[in-house]
Amino acid sequence: MKTQNLLNEYYDFVDSTENALSEIEKQNREDKTNLTELNKQYEEFISLGKDDKADALYNDIETLEKRVKMTDKKIETKRKVTDKVIREKSVEIIKRQKDVPTYYEKDASIIRDQLNKAVELFNDAIDKADKLQENVTQEMKQYVNIFREQDFENNNEVKKELRPHFTDNVLILENKSPIKKGNYSFDNKNKITLKGDQ
Repeated sequence: MKTQNLLNEYYDFVDSTENALSEIEKQNREDKTNLTELNKQYEEFISLGKDDKADALYNDIETLEKRVKMTDKKIETKRKVTDKVIREKSVEIIKRQKDVPTYYEKDASIIRDQLNKAVELFNDAIDKADKLQENVTQEMKQYVNIFREQDFENNNEVKKELRPHFTDNVLILENKSPIKKGNYSFDNKNKITLKGDQ
């Protein structure tokens, strides 16, 4: 893909933006787990009458509670901002879709030239086939002329002998020509296919 670098840049941006938020959320979950553990220890110290240890632990709890509260607010805000930034970046990259054909114009030009040459070759082959059929028809007529000059049309014995070798239908080769209408067609991918044994 010729625009892969643009898509990679977009996905890298989205990944790094979401990863940064994920890291903050992960750290916040860990802090909340630690806070739960500290609160349990605090309660245990109080229940055991170890007020000095409880008081010392309270400072850690208070610091962690503030950090969790601050991080919750940061995550909420960052999520809104991140969603907005990713949405804007997504709209920006999608707008670039219209530019994709320009990256392929050189390839398209080469293919157009090939198709034009193929059409010329095809048309040339049709002209040659028409000329060939004309020559065959003229030559076959010579044999028909002899057949008629000898009045073999009314001679069943000669007709029987000639039947596998002769026809007075001088157009017989036209029906087997690959370029005769009906002997070729375009498939669903616009490729030419020949019908029957050619």
